[in-house]
This record gives sequence, structure tokens and C-alpha cells, in this order.
Amino acid sequence: CALDWNNLSGELPFALNIWYDQNANINNLAQTSIARPALDVVGQEIDFSSGTYLVSGSPLFVSNSQTATFYLRFKVGTLTGTHYLFATGADGILTAKQITVVMAANVLTVSVSDTTPVVPLLNTKTKTIADNNYHLLTIVVDSTQSAANQVLCWLDGSQAGWSSPISTDLAGQTGMMRQTLTVGALGAGVGSLLGSMTDLLAFSPAQDNTLRGQWESYINYIYS
Repeated sequence: CALDWNNLSGELPFALNIWYDQNANINNLAQTSIARPALDVVGQEIDFSSGTYLVSGSPLFVSNSQTATFYLRFKVGTLTGTHYLFATGADGILTAKQITVVMAANVLTVSVSDTTPVVPLLNTKTKTIADNNYHLLTIVVDSTQSAANQVLCWLDGSQAGWSSPISTDLAGQTGMMRQTLTVGALGAGVGSLLGSMTDLLAFSPAQDNTLRGQWESYINYIYS
């Protein structure tokens, strides 16, 4: 999804009804009523506050691919509390075959859960972020790799400083790509993000390092 600034009208601030999908699937992120985040025309960003979030109309990907690449440009408004940037799967709860990205205090955590019933096990990467600036997060999920390489992350183009507190083996897992996407919360306002985003891109199958570098450079160029 990317921001579309054409044909906006009405009073500021704009309440965002739809964050438009930019491919032929037309799987937009949408919201109604008071759950809508604000669209900041001056800063060209989506501002999330308590209880605001967006949800995809259908599963994230059409295929049952075991791999995907995500790009997310975001900033958090506070380094206290728990803020879900996005999550796949059931609304408001942690479930099997789920991908979650969350800031808890100043620790950014990317997790993919396995298929264990009731309490799924996680393959997790973490990194400390000590500021409220915009950052570009890149995530590659690939369950065909060894456990240590099934979830790989870059922040602002660097893998430095990431740790792997949990490395559950996700071998052969596919259903994580066939779930709906919630942006700005775990679901139904749970773990609401207090912060902003400009871009969220998702590709499946996963991109190689050459394409990853090109996309990171392009996103950074747009906002340079």
C-alpha cells in the first residue's frame, strides 16, 4: 500500500477510509467510524492514535508461498507502551502462522509463530530503537531456510544490532501468507500504534538481496 494524494477534499485533518493497494489484487486496507487513522497532507503520512487501525479486505497473499519480503517506513510517537505496527491473522489475539511487528518500549520485535496449537512458538528478531525518527524496516520471511535464517531483518538497510532471542523452526510453513493484515494494531484496537507510517510494501515470493537493496534505496529516495 502507498499513499494517494489525488482528489482529496473536505476539512482537515482527513480521516482515512482506505489505504489503497497498488497492484491488481485491489486488496485495500480500510476502516470506518472512529477507528480511522488521520491522513496528514503536510507530512504526507498516516497518523495512528489510540483505537485507530486498518484491516485488509482479504488475505495478504493469494498463494501459499513460504517466503515474503516486507518494507515498512514508520516512526513511533513515544518510546513507552506497546505499539503493534502490523499483524497477520486472527483479530486481537496471537495465533499460529502469524507475523507480528511490535514496538514495546524501545524494543522492536519481529515474530513469526509456528503451528503449535493453543500457544504457538515463535521465531523472533529484536532490535533496540532509542529515538522517534522515521525508520525503514525490511523483513524477509523464508521457511525454506534453516531456523536462524527464516526471519531476517534490516533497519535502515543494516542488520547490525539485531538479536535472535527465539528461533523456533518454521520448516515448511505456508499459511502465514494466507491471512488478513491489520495495520496499526494487533486487531480491534489492541496494542494501538501511537505513531505514523508512509509506506507498507509486501512481496511474495521473497526478494533477493539485490532487489531488497534497490527497493530500500528507492523508498529512501522518495523521502530524501
